[in-house]
Amino acid sequence: MYTTCQKINWYAFYVRSRSEKQVLARLEEGGFDAYLPLITRIKQWSDRKKKVQEPLIKSYIFVKTEEISILEVLKVPGIVFALKYLGKPAVVREKEIQNLRILTTGESEMISILPIKELIVGDRIRVIRGPFSGLECEYIRMKGNYRVIVRMETLGTMISVDIPANYIEKM
Repeated sequence: MYTTCQKINWYAFYVRSRSEKQVLARLEEGGFDAYLPLITRIKQWSDRKKKVQEPLIKSYIFVKTEEISILEVLKVPGIVFALKYLGKPAVVREKEIQNLRILTTGESEMISILPIKELIVGDRIRVIRGPFSGLECEYIRMKGNYRVIVRMETLGTMISVDIPANYIEKM
């Protein structure tokens, strides 16, 4: 008898709507290395305002495991399916998870936009200062504001963040 050494990767799982936090708790109880990117927002009710944490990418949770263990992850209540690419579970790159971690630990609003003439749409940039330091992403220009777009290629989504131009450098 021999064992195969499988590589451990991040995988994305689609979960039932509004059950992301419960699924995260179940995964952690089951001993899985799971990640749910959360952001803090201020919600307004008729009588009060409250800070609440909600998923950055709704209905998705990330689990770091071997491909063979995906069947065990799928047994966790609330998980609907694993995101697939070409018929196999889609691997989410470590850099994409790091970018999500940077985005969710930073401040929710960034201001103080300065012009940068040497950047063009599509340039790869790195954030060198501030709460998003270390984030690697793509630069675009919209409505006169400089904005950074982080592409999550595996998920087919983009996340938009306003960052001061003097906080970024061209890669």
